[in-house]
Amino acid sequence: YDYPVERRIQLVNTLVFSYLALALSVSAYLWITHSGERIIYVLIASTYPLLLINMAHSEELSLMPKFLLKNAPDAPDRLVQRFRADFFRAASGMADDDIKKIVSQTTAKGFKALKTRRARSRDVDRVVDGLLREFGYVFEYIFHTKDAPKLNRAVRALLTVAGGFGSFGYMNFYLLLGAEPGQAPQPVGFIKLETPRRYHLYRCIEVILLPLALAVALRSLRLFGVWQRAQNVAASQEIAEKEEIHLTYLSIFPEFRNQGFGCAAMTMIVNALVHNVTNDVAADRLTLVVREKNLHAQALFRQVGFVPRSAPAEASADPFSDLEGIGKPIALEYSRGKS
Repeated sequence: YDYPVERRIQLVNTLVFSYLALALSVSAYLWITHSGERIIYVLIASTYPLLLINMAHSEELSLMPKFLLKNAPDAPDRLVQRFRADFFRAASGMADDDIKKIVSQTTAKGFKALKTRRARSRDVDRVVDGLLREFGYVFEYIFHTKDAPKLNRAVRALLTVAGGFGSFGYMNFYLLLGAEPGQAPQPVGFIKLETPRRYHLYRCIEVILLPLALAVALRSLRLFGVWQRAQNVAASQEIAEKEEIHLTYLSIFPEFRNQGFGCAAMTMIVNALVHNVTNDVAADRLTLVVREKNLHAQALFRQVGFVPRSAPAEASADPFSDLEGIGKPIALEYSRGKS
């Protein structure tokens, strides 16, 4: 269950079917009283496009990933399988619950419990700060400026256009929530995942609203260059294929770094997506791209089990190849066959 998405579906359904009921009631009254035949035709005809839009809206939002990502000291179940494989003689007479207790005791030290929730409007500021801090060079290239207020307004426009359901809307981001024993969960970072699914209705809304939002944010009407550079970035990225999930953004907030949250987040994502601990999406492989000079991130991904991608998807030239300090892109993957 994903409350923000389901609430949007229910709201639109309620409005459309309320109008449908009203239109049919008025039409029936006019038919009985033999008045206003043209009005009847208008009312009935107006229901068809509304029903089609409602069907497209419901289908689009229903297909959005609804992840129940979480981890705990006694999860995932594959730790039980690994324990049985490593200690098969001792484990032969043990129940799974007993093994989970042993596993939880051995992993309790340094373990970070995490779960996720879809980003909300109040999280936009933190997501914008994280994107500009970690991946600022991407947005500096797209918007052709290093002016911090302009970049902040432009990225905020990307996140909030079309009610947050656009291609880069905040509804596509998930907050990582960590909690110490006895404390309420608090955001420690965020992720963004790309699936093979493509949506159309909110993309149409985005095409209309985004240029206006960016023109206000950048205080400029030179949007063709922005669009062209955005296309260059999109063309250089690998597109998620069938049975694949692509991790496009991972950020741990500065105050929570070097505490194990990055490793816990990657382990959780792998277990949820590749090992089917999710309510909506299962994948044969999880892919990502890391920069050559980001040695810390490379070490983290390799620790979790990522390896260089054997046959990366074709992509155009890297638009950031001239930037110092980031290096070339390296494609990594975690797949069932290599896990």
